[in-house]
Amino acid sequence: SWVVPYGGKLYYNPGLPEVRRFVQDAMLDAVRRYDIDAVHWDDYFYPYPVAGQTFDDDAEFERYGGGFADRAAWRRDNIDRLVRETAERIRQIKPHVRFGISPFAVWRNAATDPLGSDTRAGVETY
Repeated sequence: SWVVPYGGKLYYNPGLPEVRRFVQDAMLDAVRRYDIDAVHWDDYFYPYPVAGQTFDDDAEFERYGGGFADRAAWRRDNIDRLVRETAERIRQIKPHVRFGISPFAVWRNAATDPLGSDTRAGVETY
């Protein structure tokens, strides 16, 4: 299945190459059909933690996660691929169309990671 039930919602599973391609194709349909200046995503990442629940991508991690230090690294790579491939495909179709994302994210807080930012968000994502 392409979707993962989590927190009372259904999420496309970015751990599947065919899901990433599907999401890209949907965006690229708009790029091809319309005279647009940009494609903008708002906060496209794995869902935020829900107490007592696990985002069940075990089968996908088993199949595609080899070579990564852990599941978090594999998940970051899935999103990185989605973003990179989408940007590349937009440029191939219409080089003048811009692509951007405005995520809510605090990568790491300096309080828990010396390489993190000096933020007080109380949450770490990505």
